[in-house]
Amino acid sequence: MIGILIIAHDTLPESLVKAVTHVLGTKPPQFEVLADLGAPRIETLSVAATDDPFDLLPTARERVRQLDTGDGVLIFSDIYGATPCNLAGKLVNPGHVEVVAGVSLPMLVRA
Repeated sequence: MIGILIIAHDTLPESLVKAVTHVLGTKPPQFEVLADLGAPRIETLSVAATDDPFDLLPTARERVRQLDTGDGVLIFSDIYGATPCNLAGKLVNPGHVEVVAGVSLPMLVRA
């Protein structure tokens, strides 16, 4: 199962996960199943205005590693060209770790 990482400004990543849970009425079952197996299905990484993206890179790489159960990771980011998206771009591994900018609630519900 493909892991999902949301990298975005401030509290947006956590808010999007809460909104997905609200829309679906519960946390999606696959989140729980993989969490029970010790492998998270979705993770977030918030980027504050004061954060140095180079300091966040090791944390981002670790989140990708934790999420990757062999099927790869899809990273969602908020604004193309902004710090979170640029950070996400450093994690790309074509065909295995990909980035989509302009994350929205419908995207996450579908994913």
